[in-house]
Amino acid sequence: IAAQHTLYISPELLIWTVSGEVLLVVILGGIGTLVGPVIGAIILIMMKHELSNYTDYWHMIVGVVLILAVLAGGRGVYGQIEVWLEAFFKPKAPKNPKVKEQDLA
Repeated sequence: IAAQHTLYISPELLIWTVSGEVLLVVILGGIGTLVGPVIGAIILIMMKHELSNYTDYWHMIVGVVLILAVLAGGRGVYGQIEVWLEAFFKPKAPKNPKVKEQDLA
């Protein structure tokens, strides 16, 4: 996958982590949508860039974030955003609906 970007192939590109980043992006962003992997790619690039400035163990932090994303239900970031938006914009039912005797019969 990385050969199209770098325009050459070397043995270093055969390690699983390079191709595994594609799976990481999809899982992190959300499976089943086109927007989810784009969001996942943005998050992964930002995490790599920012975390590598602070620690050499940024891979471990990315791994923990991936585990949390999988444990959250596999919806990814985009799926969670959809859930929040649906809950925010969904009309709320009245707390104490009045039930008439006619409705019960």
